[in-house]
Amino acid sequence: MKSKTGIFIHIFLGEEHMNIYSKLLKQLNMCGHAVLVTDYPSSDTSDGTAASAVCHQTSRKTILSAVPGQMKPDNGTILPVSGSSASCSSVCGTLPPINTTLAQTALSEGSPVLDRDHGHIRLLEPFSRKERLLILGGDHVGLALAEFAAKTGFSVYVADDRPCFANQLRFPWAEEVYCMDFPAAIQAFQPDTQDYIAVLTRGHRHDADCLTALSHCPVPTYLGMIGSRRRVKELKTHLEETEHLSHEWLESIHTPIGLAIKAVTPEEIAISILAELILTKRTLRPDHIAPSDADLDVIAALADPPANRTDLKKALATIVETKGSTPRKAGANMIVYEDGTVFGTIGGGCAEAGLVQTAREVMRSGSYQFCKVDMTGEVAAEEGVVCGGWMMMALRPQLAGSEMRDFTEIIHPQTRWIAHSVY
Repeated sequence: MKSKTGIFIHIFLGEEHMNIYSKLLKQLNMCGHAVLVTDYPSSDTSDGTAASAVCHQTSRKTILSAVPGQMKPDNGTILPVSGSSASCSSVCGTLPPINTTLAQTALSEGSPVLDRDHGHIRLLEPFSRKERLLILGGDHVGLALAEFAAKTGFSVYVADDRPCFANQLRFPWAEEVYCMDFPAAIQAFQPDTQDYIAVLTRGHRHDADCLTALSHCPVPTYLGMIGSRRRVKELKTHLEETEHLSHEWLESIHTPIGLAIKAVTPEEIAISILAELILTKRTLRPDHIAPSDADLDVIAALADPPANRTDLKKALATIVETKGSTPRKAGANMIVYEDGTVFGTIGGGCAEAGLVQTAREVMRSGSYQFCKVDMTGEVAAEEGVVCGGWMMMALRPQLAGSEMRDFTEIIHPQTRWIAHSVY
């Protein structure tokens, strides 16, 4: 239906089995980026560290995601959705509009934003889907790169036209393996501007096929091709003259692929390529939305808990701010279970062990808590590391099973954001 303000409102039915984290992952798959906004009403927000007596169940969560096709939504404000939940209405009251400028800041910087205005605490957490890496060529270098990249946070896709080099048994770390010619695989993969592509084929002709097909796709975040300087130069000249590919586009390709570390073995070459991928991801593309340090594996564990963890009480520990040198940066997540076990890490050591105890208290009380972990002076010395900083932590109890109640989707055409609220 359509509201009086022109905002399109859709009530989701039949998705009660989904918790907010399932919905978050679904939006990431659709849109690539999202911001989870959580409102914590509190009578004391002077420094954002006070424990609140407000139960976690009464906090409001909203997922903001870009309208598909719009990577950078406009700034502005989004009015909160009025929920029918009695507990939310009585405790949350009238909440201020969500400042999408802060949401855009969180996305652009890849770091949570803690908003302490308006008499309550609002936490905006940015999330980006894992960077997709398409490996064109399933030989020894591609095999090593697939394993290493998957272990460092990339969603790996592999293509090769030879069945013995393109199968799931050979590439257990890959999200998908395409056994087809390279242009067809590229079409099936559908590259976008956020993707990483490594051309590691076995010959000049296949390289040419890959580059010709990729020249008609959106320019990816990273495109690299293996080969000697002489061979690469000859190929570029050939493609300019015969396929009329852009000289500027060809020169933008990372060749020779990888950082110059004098790699020799397939594994060393794969490490040099992965190092260049990480360098690009972290520093060389400021025009693209920076990935958060948020651990998507942790979010996935909340969305779909392991069978032996489903009925356990748990709390989510999130680094929301840091200053100085700390083991992990803002956005890092860790689940603490009532039996004292954890999934993920916020840096390890005594500080993490202390937070586990605090998290168990949060589970018992059912209230959220913000606390500061000081890593300076004597504390850092006890950890055995040189830190000299502090971390602001958000500790939030999580419901066992589904926490979905009233769920509403709001499409804001004026700001190009989609908002999903859950109470």
